[in-house]
Amino acid sequence: MKKKYFHKFVDEVMEDGIERSSASIIDNLKISMGGESIHGRIRSGQFVPQISILTYYLRVNKQYIHLDANTRKSRWKRVIE
Repeated sequence: MKKKYFHKFVDEVMEDGIERSSASIIDNLKISMGGESIHGRIRSGQFVPQISILTYYLRVNKQYIHLDANTRKSRWKRVIE
């Protein structure tokens, strides 16, 4: 899988091991991707992915577990190694 810009931000949001829905991950990405970088530059939030693209990344990546897979509001959790 080709590494996209938003992948590292998703990994940062999910590294605490708390289970989240796709919508709450998107909300957290809007905050973290739109803020100020560690170098003091302002980042644009335009690279926040759509829910379908985020869900595809979480489904393909082996680090994430799909909880409540048969429901409409599914949750995701990162497996901490």
